[in-house]
Amino acid sequence: MKIKEIISGVIAFIVLFVFQMTIIPLISVDYIAPNFLVLFLLYYSLRLTKVKTILLGFFIGLLYDFAAGGVIGASAFSMTVTAYLITFFPRGYFDEEKFGLKLLFVAILSGGIYSFFYVYLAGNVAINIFYGLFFYGLLSGIYTAVFAIPFLLFGSEKLLNE
Repeated sequence: MKIKEIISGVIAFIVLFVFQMTIIPLISVDYIAPNFLVLFLLYYSLRLTKVKTILLGFFIGLLYDFAAGGVIGASAFSMTVTAYLITFFPRGYFDEEKFGLKLLFVAILSGGIYSFFYVYLAGNVAINIFYGLFFYGLLSGIYTAVFAIPFLLFGSEKLLNE
């Protein structure tokens, strides 16, 4: 990655991080919320190696833990697991033919996995595992994927060609 790409990535991360900390709690419904940090991780996982993606996920989660308070390590673990699962999808998986649908599927999966683990580990609510997978996992994943649609409409060729 070039210096210009790193600087633009840091700026994008700061903007999304502030947005996640300030605006997202206002539009969340009982811990079901979109997660722009997962979308940021998903976007950069298309450019980074597996190890760098997992490390990026850990540091994003750790920063979120320190900023949000609560259980330190819950978000770091959740984001690391999410990054690990994202790396199972090879770069060749995202072909030009069905790029949007595949990226939305991975956004639903990654957003749901993160949300489920975070809610479960933070101990905010007592949940049945199956109820948690559906309610906090699937619904949060869909909510996150809805916010991935504008990125697909305006930047899918750029994502594939980098």
